[in-house]
Amino acid sequence: MSNRKEHYSKDNSPASPSADTDWFVKLKADSLTDGTNQAFLDWLQENPNNEQEYERCELAWELSGELENDPQIAALISQCDERIAQYHDQTQNRFYTKMGRLLRGLLAKRPLLTTGTLAITCIASIFALLVYLPQTYETKVGEQRLVDLSDGSRVTLNTNTKLTVSYHHDRREIALRQGEAVFDVAHDPNRPFEVLAANGLARAVGTRFNVSLEENLVTVSVLEGVVEVSTRIHDQKSIPNDIQDIDSATHSALLMKGQAVNYWEQGTIAEPFPAQLKRIEAWQRGKLEFDANLLVDVIKEHNRYSLKKIVISNNQLENLQVSGIFNAGDTEALLFALKETFGISALDRNNLILLVPKT
Repeated sequence: MSNRKEHYSKDNSPASPSADTDWFVKLKADSLTDGTNQAFLDWLQENPNNEQEYERCELAWELSGELENDPQIAALISQCDERIAQYHDQTQNRFYTKMGRLLRGLLAKRPLLTTGTLAITCIASIFALLVYLPQTYETKVGEQRLVDLSDGSRVTLNTNTKLTVSYHHDRREIALRQGEAVFDVAHDPNRPFEVLAANGLARAVGTRFNVSLEENLVTVSVLEGVVEVSTRIHDQKSIPNDIQDIDSATHSALLMKGQAVNYWEQGTIAEPFPAQLKRIEAWQRGKLEFDANLLVDVIKEHNRYSLKKIVISNNQLENLQVSGIFNAGDTEALLFALKETFGISALDRNNLILLVPKT
């Protein structure tokens, strides 16, 4: 299994978007309406510094033409183009489409002369605009990845995971598309950290928690601090019949350290239960840890890390209890342990491995 570590250092990362750049982008991207114009005037009057900050954005916009040949600017615009194209494949959101045209327009020639600190101002403004574009991170099967976010938070992606990071004035938003990740959240009471998965979200201010998404089931586990989980209710038709601890009137849960909760895409939340802390800590080290787990669950977990899947051929094998620590994706070690402990044979069938009981 491979591991990648990607860093965006706090000092060199784009600053969090501020209201001045927000208004600048909005007014550049959209035609003014009476409501928008009044809201903009109200914002200007809220603080004497607002007008000055907005003028800095306007200045940086005008100055950008003089820096069209600057390699830093060219690199930033190239990065913008890549992320705009990436996000365009995911959504038809008009705001980001217009944002893309606006950012690319920064290279248009303008008859102004500037150097030095003004160039730095321009680069900083482009960074502030760039932060609005969602960034997608993903891992392949058997891969894990550690990402340092620009707000100081850290995200550890487990195997076959995909998520998108977006920053807003009032929140930090992560959309978990598939897989599992641990979020080590930098404290910021003014901008909660929200992880959206299926039909619900987990909200924290500064804590550490794990979210996994498997088909229509989401599990939120708190490793440190407190996390609020909430959903929008739809129906309960797809909830497994063997789940007995569902309160149909419950659409939210407050989890403390060591607690976990399941919720379904339909919006139903089960009662909190003890989190599988050992399992979560183990996978972050590239390990799979089992303690009297049923073989059917062990194989299911192992298969998440391997392209070549293991299949149990006999129902009698499913309830065997397995204990041990294995390297994630290490098929040979797992098969050896099953053979030595239970006498189970493994038959290679090209694209899968078939487990059969001893004869």
